[in-house]
Amino acid sequence: MIKIFNAKILQFFEIGEKFGENNEFIEKKIMASFIEGLCISRSVQFGEVALFLNKKAKDESNTRRIQSFFADYRPLK
Repeated sequence: MIKIFNAKILQFFEIGEKFGENNEFIEKKIMASFIEGLCISRSVQFGEVALFLNKKAKDESNTRRIQSFFADYRPLK
């Protein structure tokens, strides 16, 4: 179920292997992972959402990744 949900989010953000600039691809992938984490955790706190992001990374790293993303985020044109 989670894999299907993740695939739908990635599809929504039109993430493909041949996307263009790497920064745009990374930003969209982080946003898609964040939305997935929001839905699964049912929380908006970064620390709780981070638990459901990259399982290979430490939770603290995921939290910093979210914080850094939103600190530097500029909407794509």
